[in-house]
Amino acid sequence: MAVQGLSHYRDEQGRERSRRKRFLMPLRSAPVCCLADIPIKHLGYHAERYGKFAIGFHRNAVIKNGFNPVFYARHHSRVLRTIHEGFAQIECLDLNYLRMITQDHAPYPGRLLIEAEADTLERSVDSAREGIRYFLAFVKTFAPDEFATIYSEREWRAIKPYRFSHADVAMIVLPRVVKRRHYFDRFMETVLPTLNLPRSVPVVSWEDLVES
Repeated sequence: MAVQGLSHYRDEQGRERSRRKRFLMPLRSAPVCCLADIPIKHLGYHAERYGKFAIGFHRNAVIKNGFNPVFYARHHSRVLRTIHEGFAQIECLDLNYLRMITQDHAPYPGRLLIEAEADTLERSVDSAREGIRYFLAFVKTFAPDEFATIYSEREWRAIKPYRFSHADVAMIVLPRVVKRRHYFDRFMETVLPTLNLPRSVPVVSWEDLVES
C-alpha cells in the first residue's frame, strides 16, 4: 500500500534531515489460526471452497483458546484505507535519527533526560507496532461480490495454534464417496477406533447432514 511518511537522510554537511515521501509499505500481521462459524444449513454452498470434510468445535472451547470474530471490511473502503494509513504511519517510524542527534554532539545539559525520553518513545512505538500486528491479524477484507461467500463465513481467528482436545470436538463430518474413494466407511472402520473419541462426539456423513 502506498503511504506518506518521513524518510531520513544526511545533507552535504552531514546533518540529519527528514522529508515526507510516498512509498509502498507492506503491513504484516501476526500469524493466525482460522475457524468458520458457518451454520450447518449453509455448509452446502461453502463446500466448493473448503470441501466436504469438517471438524466442528464447541464455541465455548474456541473462545477459551483465544478465538475472536474477525473485523470485516470491504476492499478499498474508507474505513479500510484509514486503518492501513494510520497503521502504516506507525510502522514506518524510524527513531534512529534521535540516537544520531544525541551521539553527534558533545555532552550538554539535559542530554541524559533526552536519551531517557528517546528510550521511552522507542518502547512505546515498539508496543504500538505489536498492537498493530495483533489487530491486523483480525482484519478480513472482501469484494462486493463476496457477500455470499467470504463475508458469510463468519470467520474467527486466534494468533496461536489451536491444540484442541477431544472435549473440544462437537462433531466430525466427512463424505461417503468422492471420485469413487470411500472415505466415511474407511474412517469408521480403520481410523475412528484409534482416536479414542468419546461416544458423545458424533461422526456423520456429509450426505446425511447436508444433502438429505
